[in-house]
Amino acid sequence: MRNHASDVNRPSSAGRGSHAFQPLAAYEELRPRVAALLLGSLALAVLPYAGSLPLPWHHRFVATGGYQVVRGIDGASWLVAAAVVVAGFLIRFIRVPPGFISRWLFAFATVLIALGMYSDYINWHSRAAQLQATAYYGPGFYLALIGSLALILANVLCWRIE
Repeated sequence: MRNHASDVNRPSSAGRGSHAFQPLAAYEELRPRVAALLLGSLALAVLPYAGSLPLPWHHRFVATGGYQVVRGIDGASWLVAAAVVVAGFLIRFIRVPPGFISRWLFAFATVLIALGMYSDYINWHSRAAQLQATAYYGPGFYLALIGSLALILANVLCWRIE
């Protein structure tokens, strides 16, 4: 067994398998892909938000025993502000990569929008439960829910960009 000074500084590969180190250039190639996915998922969040507003979201029960269709612009007008905020982040991230403060602001906005969707669900579910009826969630609600899922994906990708 040899014991040279050059052998002391060489790392042992025992127990680590035959995994070789990657050159730094291999990691640089992933950044444009993640940035493109971030912008695509932000666009995928804005479009369903805007598209869900004219669609039916819920049924509002009236005193005569019937119901009235509530469209997104009437029942979830807060989503207009959410779409504007997400579009603002989209424009910002096209021009400049996400920084420390913009990541945290984007995470805060994502949490607020997800909380808004959840509270909309609970609100209309409790309104229907007061009348012993089944809550109706229309295509506009589900389209906005898809936008919220795309927004959560965009938030995860935002934190992956260095």
